[in-house]
Amino acid sequence: MRSAAGVDRKGEKTMKKNLFSSFLRAKQTKYGTFALVFTLVLLATVLVVNLVVFAFRDQYGLVIDVTEEQLYTVSQESVDLIHQRLLEERFKDQNLHIKITFFLPKINLESGEDYRMVLRCAQQYADLFPTQIEIAYIDSIAQPDKLTKYQQTFHELGYSLYSTSVLIECDLDGDQTADRFTTFYMSACFRMNEETQKAYAFQGETKFTSGILTVTAEDRPVVTFTQGHGEPAKNQMALLDEMFVNAGFVSQYTNTRTEKIDENTRILVIYAPKSDFSGYMGEGNEDETEINRISHFLSRNFSGEKKDSAVMVFMDASTPRLPELDALLAKWGLSVQRTTVYDHSKSLTYGPNYVVANYIDPYYASNDDKEAGKPPVNQIAYTLVESLASGESATPVVFINGAPVIVTERSIAHANSEWHVEPILTTYPSAQITVDQEGGESETVTGTYNLAAISSKTDIVNNEYYDYHLMVFGTTHYSETKLIVDNAFANAPFLYKSMKILGSLKLVAVDIQIKQFDDNAFHNAEDMTTDVWKSWLIRLTCALPGAVCILGIAIWVKRRYL
Repeated sequence: MRSAAGVDRKGEKTMKKNLFSSFLRAKQTKYGTFALVFTLVLLATVLVVNLVVFAFRDQYGLVIDVTEEQLYTVSQESVDLIHQRLLEERFKDQNLHIKITFFLPKINLESGEDYRMVLRCAQQYADLFPTQIEIAYIDSIAQPDKLTKYQQTFHELGYSLYSTSVLIECDLDGDQTADRFTTFYMSACFRMNEETQKAYAFQGETKFTSGILTVTAEDRPVVTFTQGHGEPAKNQMALLDEMFVNAGFVSQYTNTRTEKIDENTRILVIYAPKSDFSGYMGEGNEDETEINRISHFLSRNFSGEKKDSAVMVFMDASTPRLPELDALLAKWGLSVQRTTVYDHSKSLTYGPNYVVANYIDPYYASNDDKEAGKPPVNQIAYTLVESLASGESATPVVFINGAPVIVTERSIAHANSEWHVEPILTTYPSAQITVDQEGGESETVTGTYNLAAISSKTDIVNNEYYDYHLMVFGTTHYSETKLIVDNAFANAPFLYKSMKILGSLKLVAVDIQIKQFDDNAFHNAEDMTTDVWKSWLIRLTCALPGAVCILGIAIWVKRRYL
């Protein structure tokens, strides 16, 4: 006879068995098991695909650019520029060969994230132009003597090479010897935040494209920055200097008080001078004055040889009166008014002194000329902004603490010359300046003011035309880092376009954008103009209350009448 306790234990076992069977037969268990198996299979598939992709990458260099900014993809602008260079007549019968050399083994380049980005960018060029461009590696770690040999060779030519350098060489005549070369550090492919020292943008495409265009150019034009008048030192001009180098120039810094201007100079830059240039010094000393040197440069009287040339001048309200330099500008029909432009509508929210410039429109001598498709009267000025001003939402050029650039004469009569003076960038009509009145009082005047202008002279000598330009910017803050590196502004493209036209360059990487790692739709709130910021503030402030009101009215109407 079984005890009551034994019967209870058996019943308990039977009940647990039935509960387990019910659990297994339950829909939740079946679906849950299926979901678990599906998840495991999916994870296994992702893992296998990941291993295969990495294996292909390591074996064949396969890279798929899925980044929103297309960090590793060479843009169509670069491809078109290099194609144009390769199609030039002088390369028709030449076996052009370009070599990109890294001074670290490939495995080292692949192991570091920053190095890998630079390498992948270079590989894109080799893939796009396999018969003209190759990538080479020199293991400076295992074979330091090879790097030393390169260093000795290029040091004599004014170049410094290190293990983190990238060397671009070009063999123009197929004799297996480099005819042209340029170099940069891999770190130059990144834009760094000055405070955090962290990279926030990748500009490898700009460095490689400009490097390839530089080593395949017919010549290396020179840009000369004046010194000796309180201008920023070379280390303070690093960003502007780099832009000229990217455009294909060799940069020089010359104290024009004691040195003559290099005959190979194509553009002379006078940036934020604090003291005047030497002027007339008496009979017999004209050639030794700085103003005369600049005047001769703008007529290219070097050893009797005439060449195109240009001067860029950057001045604002902080620039003191400089009688000799001001007189030179006046001779070319230009002057800079020593006052600051403000605009409480067309400015960035940093402040009304961050003025957004307006692009000039073309104008014609007559409607017949316009209908006939003839070039506008202000052809040179309009050419500088035409591509930037196109479209409904043109990217703006921004002037910080801008000063009005006054066009004193639109045309200047001169023997054997055609001389035209034109505005390029202006303010909007809402801009204001403060003008001093008699008695120490001042008056605020609202209107449209020029922020940049150009005076262009064409000399006709023996039926040949030579172009000379004097371009004046009413600011000494044009190359502020934010305005140059941020794609929200057109300061860099406008300056590159100016370099191309004033420097008589065939190809310049004007439209290649710096690729920011974290690029939001509005960048920063400060990047919006004041009127746009106000517009969005009104929209966002009214949107939610408006939606609630409309919904409330709809519900009331439905309940009341339907």
